[in-house]
Amino acid sequence: MAGQTAAFVLGNFFVNQDAKVGVVLGDYAFSCHEDREIGFRSRLRANFPNIAVKDVARADDSPIRTYEAVRELLQQHPEINGLYNVVGGNASVTQAIRESKLSEGLIQYLISQYPSKLFRRAIEIAAMQLDQISREMNFIDFGVYMRFNLSNSHVGN
Repeated sequence: MAGQTAAFVLGNFFVNQDAKVGVVLGDYAFSCHEDREIGFRSRLRANFPNIAVKDVARADDSPIRTYEAVRELLQQHPEINGLYNVVGGNASVTQAIRESKLSEGLIQYLISQYPSKLFRRAIEIAAMQLDQISREMNFIDFGVYMRFNLSNSHVGN
């Protein structure tokens, strides 16, 4: 759902123009990262053919590697005018964008889950008896934020 939401937000941001975007990924060992990328790409293909995914920056969930990967991506593809950051590391992504001098308004939208809710749910599931655990997917809600509704409490919780 987060990937599809990101595609919808980017699609509406670039509604009447062609765009080239990059994706910042962490680790495919986390199925949620792969699911977000798949949702993002499929929603772009289905609804926003004017937006092309140019390349992927592999960040491996490290702030230093995130910075290096985004910097390399932007050097190799200066035509990129949008990024979908699947993982954390927004500060590293912002630093790489700022240094590339490609953008003034760095982060327009933030799609954020709350790590505390994620950890709390994981602990609840771990504490359950095997016969109590549901085979259903567990979804952790997320929010879409922009400068008008973003506060520090949204980023760190």
